[in-house]
Amino acid sequence: RAIGPRNTLQIEQLVSALCSLNTSFTTHPDSQYINPIAVSVLDAGAALDSMLAAGVTQRVGEGELQAAVSNLNFPLGLLLPSLFTELYVRSFSLSNKIFHGNVPFIFTGFVQILNA
Repeated sequence: RAIGPRNTLQIEQLVSALCSLNTSFTTHPDSQYINPIAVSVLDAGAALDSMLAAGVTQRVGEGELQAAVSNLNFPLGLLLPSLFTELYVRSFSLSNKIFHGNVPFIFTGFVQILNA
């Protein structure tokens, strides 16, 4: 609340990007335990809901609003699993150890940074 919903969403995207990059580049598997803790500190879902509610100028029911949000996520839910599977499979053919199997996490971190 103190930093506002927009800043909360931006910080959450940056923290999520750092978590994706941590997953990708870590040399010690125990360092991944920080990822769920770091993401759970920020409540981006509540911030997004409050921004959507504030942006609605007409009287729209909660069900209609949730249906609209679900419709935004539907195309991504169809396309992204195939994209990430292809990125993962193709990254195993790379001889560079940094990118070997890590391309989906790097891509996710990059998109989250752009989204912030």
